[in-house]
Amino acid sequence: MQKREFKDAMREMSEHFVTKIQIHVNEVIQFNKEKGDRILELNTVGMDMDHPKNVLFVILQRLLKDFGPRNNKYAGMEDKLLDFFGLKIDEPSRTQEKKTQRSSKDRLAKAKKPEADKAGTKDTTE
Repeated sequence: MQKREFKDAMREMSEHFVTKIQIHVNEVIQFNKEKGDRILELNTVGMDMDHPKNVLFVILQRLLKDFGPRNNKYAGMEDKLLDFFGLKIDEPSRTQEKKTQRSSKDRLAKAKKPEADKAGTKDTTE
């Protein structure tokens, strides 16, 4: 990993974070269009800001997993910052298990699958 100034590293990380939010928003919009607006129910929303906040909340939960610490190397610093912001982590361990992340296409493909196969056969592609 390259050594760089803290401000530059945080700026780069925040730009990456914003890009990921935009990618996930576009995925949600596309998925909603494919489902005939049954997911977001945009036709029922006026200027109520709680609706986009709820969507952003779910996207942020996903990004928390993506951007979570990989190890406990900086756990002491993290604890101090959590205390500073008055937060706590509910997880027993901060480290994330190594999981194979599905690509956006995989998530969309899985979401597109019908809930029940009309012929009664099981899908063996998973």
